[in-house]
Amino acid sequence: MTGTMDILGPLERVARAITRSAHRQKFLPLPKRVTPELIATLIHAGVAFTASSDPYIAAKQVREAGDRLAILPLDHRVSSEESNQVIKDVRAGWYLHIDSAPVVRMALQRSRDFATRLHKGWGLPENRTIDSVTHLSDGVLEMSGMYPKFQYAAAFDDAIERKRGGTPINPPIGLYWVGPDRKVRAITWMRSVNGHDKYRAARDGRINVTLDKEFYGRDSMSATVESESHPGTFYPIDLGPLPIFRAHDRKQHSSWRAFETTDNDPDARYRGRKDQRRSKKRYFISSNTIMIYDLCAQRLREEHELGQGVEIQINPFPEVRPFGREMIRFMNEQVLIGLGVPNLTETDRIVGADTINQGGYFKNFYNWTFRG
Repeated sequence: MTGTMDILGPLERVARAITRSAHRQKFLPLPKRVTPELIATLIHAGVAFTASSDPYIAAKQVREAGDRLAILPLDHRVSSEESNQVIKDVRAGWYLHIDSAPVVRMALQRSRDFATRLHKGWGLPENRTIDSVTHLSDGVLEMSGMYPKFQYAAAFDDAIERKRGGTPINPPIGLYWVGPDRKVRAITWMRSVNGHDKYRAARDGRINVTLDKEFYGRDSMSATVESESHPGTFYPIDLGPLPIFRAHDRKQHSSWRAFETTDNDPDARYRGRKDQRRSKKRYFISSNTIMIYDLCAQRLREEHELGQGVEIQINPFPEVRPFGREMIRFMNEQVLIGLGVPNLTETDRIVGADTINQGGYFKNFYNWTFRG
């Protein structure tokens, strides 16, 4: 078991829509193949419908599908080759950039409002105002008590404002930031959701993952994870530096941005010389990396091996809310693109569109924070 949400095949999705339909008797015995003719018949009977080519309209239609099967036009298809390029290259227009100047200023406003509500200290380096900040230095991050969620919410707010102003906005498949080493860190929605789900599965013993006996350098961890597709094959993964601090240490607000991973999982690894050179400029964060991050946080919280209260207080990887999980369930069970099921990138894109439709990050996502 992978510990992630079930993904039904095309025939299973058709069968489920039929059995939940008032017209199910017309389609018994259940079909054994998904064909264009079958889809046309299902649409005519009201068991399925054709969604819009516009991803934002399509996301709304999927939300409102009820028990019907949503058929997305091939305009929504992202081929495996294009998906690999889009994901690994962190192409502009496909990800939200959380370090742009407008996003930075909106995030600072959120962090200030959060501190005010909790009667906590908030500030900026001397002679700086929110309007004068164009990038997040360590001093700005630490004095303002910046959490990832403030930047993520601000990035969606910025995209929503630009979309309302008439700027075409491609639905984001994830987000990225540039660390102090000038390397990109990229996250996609579904890999983040799956990573947290895998953590819960690993915690229950349903995934074969082993962490080293101790943290090295007090902020890094090595682990091995068994392959999902090739049982008996194990991939080494290194994480660090991890933002391990006491609860009120302000350095944690800047250190999370320096997170690195050396991940040999094929999902995160580049192939070929050109890709290997390119990989040195960015970290693509896999679901296995996120699972191990969560396991490290749990271990520190429970075993106190680096000292009482020395823990990972901040998690930069989006966790899905029940409302967002329902949208993912639709994509995993009741949506076809043409005659096939959506791949991860296609699902990421519709989830990104839905999050914009819903008015922002916190409707579908949140980030856990301990003691912070």
